[in-house]
Amino acid sequence: MSIEHVQEDALNMHFDGELAPAEAASVERHLATCGECSKRLNSMQRLHEMITMSAAQVASEVDFDAMFGRVEQGTKVAPVPRLIERIGLWVTESLQHNPMRVWAPAGGLALAAAAAVIFVLRPSEPMAKRGVVPDEREPKREKMMVAENDPAPESNASEVVQVDFGSNTGTVFEIALADGASTPVVWINED
Repeated sequence: MSIEHVQEDALNMHFDGELAPAEAASVERHLATCGECSKRLNSMQRLHEMITMSAAQVASEVDFDAMFGRVEQGTKVAPVPRLIERIGLWVTESLQHNPMRVWAPAGGLALAAAAAVIFVLRPSEPMAKRGVVPDEREPKREKMMVAENDPAPESNASEVVQVDFGSNTGTVFEIALADGASTPVVWINED
C-alpha cells in the first residue's frame, strides 16, 4: 500500500470485503489518517446506499406475482413451431453464422444421393466382367432342359445349383419363364 493514498483497486476490494485481514488492517490504518481516501470510501458507501434504496423502491412497486403470471401465460400461448419452420430457422441462422454447418451436410447428402442413383441405374454385368473372382466354394451349376420337344431349347433352359446349407444340403433351381424372366426355387433336404 502506498503511504500517500490507497490504490483504487485496493480501496474497492476493501469496500467489498475482499482483502486479506492483514491488507484490510493496513487500509484501515491509512483511512484513519488520510482524509481524501476516507472521502472516496464514504462516497462509495453513499452510492451503495442510494442504489440499494432505489432498487428496494422499484421492487416494492412491481407486482412480481402478476408479472410471473404473464410470463407463464405467454409461454403457454406460444405455439410450438412446426418442424419445417424449425429447420428453416436453423438453416437461416447457420448460413448467417457458420455456413459450413449447412453446406457440408448438404454436400454429403448430394454425394450419397448421386452414389445411390449410380448404383441403382448401373447395368447388371456378369461377375466375371466386373472383376469378381468366383469363390472356391461356388456351387456347381448345371443346365437342364425343361421340355425336350421345345424348338428353341436354350431359351427354356433352367439352371440347377447344388448348395451346401451347413448341416443340410439342398438345391437351388433357376427356372426360366416364358417371358424371358426367371425365378429361383430352393429345395432343402432335411435328412
